[in-house]
Parts: sequence; structure tokens; C-alpha cells
Amino acid sequence: MIKMNYGDVKHQKKLEGTFVALLDNADERQKKWVKLRKQLYQLKNEFKKLLPTQLHKLMTLPYTGLAEIYDTYVALRLDEKDRLHLALKELFSYTKDKGGRFNALSDSIIDFFKDKNNGFEIHTCYYCNMTYINYFQYEEVKKNGRKTGKRTQFDLDHVLDKGRCPLVALSLYNLVPACPTCNGPHIKGKRVMNVTLNQRQKLSPTSNLYDFDNQIKIWLRPKTEKIPNTDFLKHLDDYELDFDTLSDADYDKEINFLYLSNSSLKIRHA
Repeated sequence: MIKMNYGDVKHQKKLEGTFVALLDNADERQKKWVKLRKQLYQLKNEFKKLLPTQLHKLMTLPYTGLAEIYDTYVALRLDEKDRLHLALKELFSYTKDKGGRFNALSDSIIDFFKDKNNGFEIHTCYYCNMTYINYFQYEEVKKNGRKTGKRTQFDLDHVLDKGRCPLVALSLYNLVPACPTCNGPHIKGKRVMNVTLNQRQKLSPTSNLYDFDNQIKIWLRPKTEKIPNTDFLKHLDDYELDFDTLSDADYDKEINFLYLSNSSLKIRHA
């Protein structure tokens, strides 16, 4: 797993400003947010201290705050067809449903992460750190001429599921560049880690509390006494990865959640 790097304080503030500027119909969305926020207050008084009054501040709220909002909202157990839930889904429209009032922001947000001026180094999936991110040019014929562009082979994963909690759908620090496999239905999909709030606030590459590199040791150990020193790729089954989580067993949750601890991987518990 790779921790997200947003640069120094000055660059991070610039990033946040650029990200917030992606929001279209900002005034109209803010007016809608005022009304919906009051409805949330009525359901849970705790939202008064959790939810920013300005919509753009929610878009750049630190991940630790987003995790608390997520847990509080999910605890409401609103039905997917609940009017408030649907109104929030429309307001925080990452993708646009048919007849939606606001535009989807998914394409512009992906472009934000692809823009080299923003300083993101996206070479491999931030979860598995194995799948390479590929950039390729494309050309398509339009009626008014040809159109060229660039596409990337990576998804933006919402660490906190936007389907369960639309409030976090447009939040910068809830987005992680991931490969289609890690973000797909066979691994993460719409699953969310079953953890305490304190664990959730830490277990995301976007969290300032995330410290996987320093807390976890990864060993490559031989399974047999005879260790081949040539043609390593032909002897992959002769080795196993050992995740040593003795320093912080909370990371077991993340390792297991992403299926890194399958039959070929062994995890040492405290």
C-alpha cells in the first residue's frame, strides 16, 4: 500500500483550491446543501459539529473527519430510496443518474489526478502497488472532425463507500488511484472494512495517520531449504510473503480486506 503524497502545506492548499474549483453550479449546490444539512441535524444532533456549513469545506475535509461523518451517517440506516438520501446523492453527484439535477464530476476529478501540475505520481495502484498505471493516446472520429485525447488505466476508489454515504462522494481525501482489479467487485467493490472508528480513521492511504511503510515489515521467505539463485521467476512458488504486523496489528484489517493474506501469504499476528 502506498500513502498519498499531497506535497508540503503550501502545495496542499493549492491542490485543495484547484479541486474545489471543479465544482459546477457552486451557488445552487450550496443553497441545496443548507436545506439538506438542516434535515440531517434533525436526524442526528451530532451532525452539527461534524458537517461544515460550506459545501466546499466538506470537499477538502481531512479523512479523519470524513470517517466520523461516514460512520454517523451509516448509523442512520436510511433506505436507498429515502428522499433525503436520494437528494444528497444528487447533490454530491460523482456520477449522474438519469434526470439528475447536477452534472457528474467524475471525469473532471479524474483529470485532476492525471494533471502533472498537481504533482501526483501515479505509476502503480496505491493498494496492491503491483499493477502499473498505463497512459495511452486515443483518436475518435466526430461529425465535426477528429478528436484526440489521453486515457489512463486506473480507477479512483472511494475509500468510504459513496453509495452508503453520499456526503463523501466529492471529497478529495476519500479518493485513491487504484487498479480495476483492486477496485473491482472481486476485491473491494462496495465492501467497507468492519473496523472501529479509530481504526477507520487510520486505515486509508489518504489519512495523515496512515503509516503502513513504517509499521509493517514485509519479508520474502523461502519455503524450502534449497534456495534457487537463478531463474527466480520460475520459482515463485518456492517463496512466500510474510507481513509482519507486530508493530500495529490494526493493519491486519487492511491486509485481509484487500485479500493480500491469501493461501500464498502469511501474516504474523501480535
